[in-house]
Amino acid sequence: MKNTQNIVQYNYKVGGYMNNDIVIAIINNGILLLSMGILYTFLPLEKTKNKKYYEILIGFLLSGVVLILMITSFTVSAEKGVVLDTRSILLSISTFFFGLIPGLIAAVTAAIYRIILGGGGTLTGVLVIVASFLIGYLFRHFFYDKYKYVRKRREIILYVLGLVTHITMMILFLLLPKEVRMDVISETSPYVLILYPLIGVLYGALMFQRHDNIKRNQNRLDYLEQFQKAIKNAPIPMMIHQEDGKVLIVSKAWLSLTNYNQAEIDTIEKWSKKAYGIKDGKAIAEYIQSLHNLEDPVYEKEYKVNTKDGQTRIWDFYSTKIGSFHDNKSSVLSIANDITERKKLEEELRVLSFKDELTGLYNRRFYEEEVKRLNTKRNYPITILLGDVNHLKEINDTYGHIEGDNLLKSVASVLKDTCREDDIIARIGGDEFMMILPQTSFEQADKVINRLYQALAQKEIKGEQVSVSFGKSTLTTEQTDVESAFIEAENNMYKNKKESNMKR
Repeated sequence: MKNTQNIVQYNYKVGGYMNNDIVIAIINNGILLLSMGILYTFLPLEKTKNKKYYEILIGFLLSGVVLILMITSFTVSAEKGVVLDTRSILLSISTFFFGLIPGLIAAVTAAIYRIILGGGGTLTGVLVIVASFLIGYLFRHFFYDKYKYVRKRREIILYVLGLVTHITMMILFLLLPKEVRMDVISETSPYVLILYPLIGVLYGALMFQRHDNIKRNQNRLDYLEQFQKAIKNAPIPMMIHQEDGKVLIVSKAWLSLTNYNQAEIDTIEKWSKKAYGIKDGKAIAEYIQSLHNLEDPVYEKEYKVNTKDGQTRIWDFYSTKIGSFHDNKSSVLSIANDITERKKLEEELRVLSFKDELTGLYNRRFYEEEVKRLNTKRNYPITILLGDVNHLKEINDTYGHIEGDNLLKSVASVLKDTCREDDIIARIGGDEFMMILPQTSFEQADKVINRLYQALAQKEIKGEQVSVSFGKSTLTTEQTDVESAFIEAENNMYKNKKESNMKR
């Protein structure tokens, strides 16, 4: 910096030399100021969990920059302590972008340093700092959210912000000592009112550009993060793998069903060897890699998958290409459907006689397996109906077991004709029938029972009206225990049976 005494003398005499100094100083300050835009690249505020801490950090970084700007300031009146720099641009624009806390920290730092510098222009300098901060904050409050995505108007808001800030600065210069007041205003106003707002627009445009880039990247990261979370938390086995064989994402269901951790199956080769064995693993791995060349989704056949704990599960697969995640490499999403339990049940049903021979209904074994399978949240409420045929013993004793069998067949026929196709009807004992009614509430079951009573009333055996006592219980999210539900239905059935016998 040049000798301040010479500058002051020349300031009063000619003024031209001062003009060159001001232009050079403004350019130097402007370059330093524009370099501050890079901060916004590394310190986005919108999506951080520790936003307050980041705001404080930015405030201290802004404080450092504002001190550098003030140190590299240019002197207008050394005798009266009047100096200029681009701190007003920094404080107004940075507060506009970063908000209250960063702007306040930087403003307080600048004010303290200006007071330490002292001189006749101290009060004016401090007021300019405060005004720049307040104007930036007010513009942020009223305009930032409204215009941050409106590209055509953002520069206008920035220019108006700069103009208002520096018109205010010129007004505050009226507080300078009388002997330099008008000289300072006349000497600096062309630059402060023209160059400063333009530099502010450039600085703000750079910040907005960083903001746009961050927003685009953040949106992409958010999408990828949500997508990855969805895959990882999927209730079914899902895997994303690249054409280089690397496994990128595996769902928790995939890991829990196989008992492998992700590090153990982080490549298709590792997965294939562990899941399909040494003999078949290589061929299957090659087939999986060929999926990257497919144009359309493919449904694969069922595979037997060996788990870490020695089980064998049966999965069928659906695979499709989903673009690239890393290094422009093709990625494939494979979705597995674990059909192990279904296959086991199918096999059991082939081995076991799951039909009641007399009535053609399901037997007790099938009922017990089916109620476990259906006992899931998506089927709630599930109502269980237990029916006990009245007077079967009397029919058997009086007319023989053939008529007793006819009674049971007649009841079974009514149950099948009255209940829905998806309802499960089983004969679970000599004179006991059980019905599973998915997505049927306790109240809705009353309508079913009424229909059953009406249909049964039309049936007779040897002049005796066919009669059944029913008891019900409903499985819900609050009551999920099948055994408890069965006991409740049984108790209700015996209660109704007792009442029926008393009326007879």
